[in-house]
Amino acid sequence: MKTYSNLAALIALLLGSIALATETETRFVISIIDTGIDMKNETLKKHLCVNTGEMGLDNDGHDKVTNGVDDDGNGYVDDLHGWSFFDDSKDLQDHHGHGTHIAGILLKELQTLKLESKFCFQVLKYYDSDEPSSNLLKASNDSFRYALKNYAQLVNYSGGGYSANKEEAKWIQELANKRVPIVAAMGNQKLNTDRNPFYPASYDVENIFAIGAADTNQLTASFSNFGKKRFDFLAPGVSIESFGLNNSRAFLSGTSQATAKVSALIAYLMYQENKITNWKELKTNLKNLRAVYTTKKQKENPLFVDTPYIQKFKTSAVDAFGEP
Repeated sequence: MKTYSNLAALIALLLGSIALATETETRFVISIIDTGIDMKNETLKKHLCVNTGEMGLDNDGHDKVTNGVDDDGNGYVDDLHGWSFFDDSKDLQDHHGHGTHIAGILLKELQTLKLESKFCFQVLKYYDSDEPSSNLLKASNDSFRYALKNYAQLVNYSGGGYSANKEEAKWIQELANKRVPIVAAMGNQKLNTDRNPFYPASYDVENIFAIGAADTNQLTASFSNFGKKRFDFLAPGVSIESFGLNNSRAFLSGTSQATAKVSALIAYLMYQENKITNWKELKTNLKNLRAVYTTKKQKENPLFVDTPYIQKFKTSAVDAFGEP
């Protein structure tokens, strides 16, 4: 049995163990596979998921967050809030701004639902800048694998490309097997994805929610990709306000922004229902969100009066609930 010559270290270890036991992550885990987040943004940091296996003190009295040890044995050292597959480190700092903007949209939508305390963001950084595409693909696939192995309940993927990949498809199918939805952007090149598939949104896997962007007139935005085979929903994607770097505010447009809005609503539905038993039903419920939850018992009864519309893609006609 190990003895402690330093009584303070022993007391600290015991206190650390108590803290670990009382701080187990119980919130709904949304994985954001993107460019990281601005770690200087204290508002976003409050909503980061916590890997409790990397909390408390180790046997030597060192803080597990910074001890340079893979304390929980998941293959990643000090991965408290996620991992950067861009450079294989725990550094989640966003130097690009995209991931910060997406996280801010998710948070704002959850705040509208008055349920932000029930959700947390697992940050998986796969892109920074000027990285060769082969490395980006590996980093992206590793992000999917991490989400699968580390308790993700929903994946927001505001990115993609025009080449399918067997490994990517494999991880997405495994996430489907675990009933984890992937909310994926359709892309911003004005292309018909029936002829020019955009992945991962275009994979024919039941857990994919392919999201296009709508303008302020509730029509498909001029830049948004479109199609019928793999096009599930439109959501607002023009001049969306959210966080920029260094605690600034930014207005950005894209299917990325629309994807984040839909992710928040799907996460809400999953929180209400506890588990997914039927993907088709989930998509139907998402389209009919207002009708579904005015007739069913709700947890904490959030209101949707100011929630942005979401529209099932059929024609250019408005088919939506709420107001933009």
